[in-house]
Amino acid sequence: MASPSCGRIPRHKAPASAVRKLQTAARSQAADNRQAPLPDARTQRVKRTAIAGPARTRQWAKADGLRFFTCGSSRVVSRLLRARRPLSRPRPAPSRTSTRPLGGVSPSIYIQKEISMTIGNATLRGGQTLLHDARMWGQLARWGVMGLVLAVVLTPAVMIFTTTSAHEWRVVGLGTLAEAKLAIGYSPDSGQVYEWGEGVRVVDSISLIASDPKIERIRRRLLATIHAGAWRGLWLGLIAVAAFVLTFWLLGRRMARARRIRGAEMTSAKSLARRVLPFYSRIAEAFPSLFGKRPRVAGVPWPKRAETQHTIVSGTTGSGKTVLISDLVAQIRERGERCIIYDKMGSYTRAFFDPVRDVLMNPLDARAPRWSPFLEARTPRDFDTMAAALIPQQKDTVDPFWVTAARQLFANGAAVLWKRGVTENGVLVEHLLKTELTALAEAMEGTVAQSIVDPENPKTALSVRAMLTAHLGALECLPDTGKPFSIREWVEREDETGFLFLTSRGDQHASLRGLISTWLEIAVNALLSLAQDDGRRIWIVLDELPTLHQVPSLQPGLAESRQFGGCFVLGIQVISALRDLYGRNGAETVSGLCGTRVVLAAPDQETARWSAESLGRGEVAEYAEGLSYGASAMRDGVSLSERREMRPLALPSEIMRLENLHGYLRFPGPWPVANIRLDYVGRPRAAEGFIPREGVKLPEANEGVKTEAPETVNAPSDKETAPAADHENEPAPPRPENNGRVPVERGKAGRKPPGDGLRSF
Repeated sequence: MASPSCGRIPRHKAPASAVRKLQTAARSQAADNRQAPLPDARTQRVKRTAIAGPARTRQWAKADGLRFFTCGSSRVVSRLLRARRPLSRPRPAPSRTSTRPLGGVSPSIYIQKEISMTIGNATLRGGQTLLHDARMWGQLARWGVMGLVLAVVLTPAVMIFTTTSAHEWRVVGLGTLAEAKLAIGYSPDSGQVYEWGEGVRVVDSISLIASDPKIERIRRRLLATIHAGAWRGLWLGLIAVAAFVLTFWLLGRRMARARRIRGAEMTSAKSLARRVLPFYSRIAEAFPSLFGKRPRVAGVPWPKRAETQHTIVSGTTGSGKTVLISDLVAQIRERGERCIIYDKMGSYTRAFFDPVRDVLMNPLDARAPRWSPFLEARTPRDFDTMAAALIPQQKDTVDPFWVTAARQLFANGAAVLWKRGVTENGVLVEHLLKTELTALAEAMEGTVAQSIVDPENPKTALSVRAMLTAHLGALECLPDTGKPFSIREWVEREDETGFLFLTSRGDQHASLRGLISTWLEIAVNALLSLAQDDGRRIWIVLDELPTLHQVPSLQPGLAESRQFGGCFVLGIQVISALRDLYGRNGAETVSGLCGTRVVLAAPDQETARWSAESLGRGEVAEYAEGLSYGASAMRDGVSLSERREMRPLALPSEIMRLENLHGYLRFPGPWPVANIRLDYVGRPRAAEGFIPREGVKLPEANEGVKTEAPETVNAPSDKETAPAADHENEPAPPRPENNGRVPVERGKAGRKPPGDGLRSF
């Protein structure tokens, strides 16, 4: 069959056929795709395209991916061609900012309708909830009114029944009947039965009966009883209603409050104190001279021997750490126990230092005794322990050669002098730092450090001595005169009752922190070498612990000192500082070995999160309330369902927003966490925080280092490295100043300086 000619499209046939065909295909495809049929608006656009007029003999009409071709005939002369997309492709959700029409509705109208629906839903929800609450309150009010009415009615009835007799009721009833007969016109002489006495009944005239004074007397008494009973019933009803309301309120409050199932729990400080200290123990504490008194933290007594499980206090500046630790130090003084206090700012020295029985260690303070590493050594290995604390491992150091070599040089050099009976710090400093390299190598002959100070490898020796100089400057300030003092001997003396203050100052601390760390290392090792004694108490208070070098014996001391009577109290501001010093795992170990935790306000999110986790989590059960409403009042209702979940005792945001002097206390063991509030106590000044020694100042870094090497020193090559370690391209250690250059005294090579330490031999 030939194709029809492409002529004018008849308006009365071609458009209708095309539209019908399009609608049929659209509905079929919509049914297959389970989508809505083609909208009428798009059909109208196709219709308008098909009847464009005689000037167009070929028309393309498009509707959702379908194209059809019409050519001058009353029938459809082309096939429907499927496009790339399906016929009834689901339309994407309109954007609120789109300018395209949506089903004939402009975007602005669509947004207005959605806002109207939101406002309407909110109004409906609020109105239904309010009406539901009103109905529920009305139900309670009805029951309350019914209770009042019953009380007002039943109370007089019970009182009348228990206080009156049947004779009185018969007298009042017969008398009232006689009065009623007279009132309605009965003859006064009419007779009526009347009870003149108990069980005595006679017939008398109604006028005589009505005039009996006993009737009025009994009537007044009955009315008084009814009146009194009504008032009593009203009061009893009100009391009963109030009791029911209170019961309902307590029950509702209990249901609204989370109920602990297991895990950690929170309580008040007073409640925790009552649980920790039973009644008989509180009576015993009233006589401390006879039975003693337990130490307290934030006013709460420690459980028995719990202070030996150590304490960590975290809190930002001004949160109350010093207040809490000062109160604890005052108790230690009162109990006559020993205490080692690291006092960075001198606040504890000003409040508690007693020059008669206490010892203050600070090379720049005039009150410091004579101290030397030689006084602490029992064996040459003790110098290795001191070197580990005095010369710390630098952070992020890939190769520990320089630190290890400096420690080895210090330990071997001090051991050589110790064996020869030297006790002066000045000799030690000159021997290690100011002696010419050749003489130092001769002194180190036969030791491990001999290869480090080999004169044939001066660059390595200079670098190691530069590292050593940066950490031994404070030793040069120690006095060599006066009464000698040994930290080890102070710890070993059982009759000692004083304090040992390790002090510093802000402008001196960078140079003294290594020496203070060494003193603490000696004290902790001396504590661990004592005989076991459960009754001994030696407190070690380290406020601002991260401001020291890493103390190698801190973790063993926390883990083992309990059996020797050691009690550590650590203070930190942020957990990141502790992690920076001991590493993440090391910081968690230090924290985990402290059983008692005091959490004060945290300055940052990470510390607050760590503090919240340290307080613990608990499983709680609470009731969740659900409200349903509908067009009928029968649909309205409230449902309560129990829900269990794990919750932290304190949120990190709560810890960050704690007020100063407020916090949380957690003891080791099964005790709950308590909310605490510290009380600030103004303490009188007992001593000066710092008294400078005359003519003493900290030396400059690398001051006085003598060497035969060239002026500029680089790291040793693999051929020049000491045989103690095989390293390639060792990086030079950081220099405090001079940009890595060490000053060299010209013209002095080959002769000993006047202060050569070897001359003392």
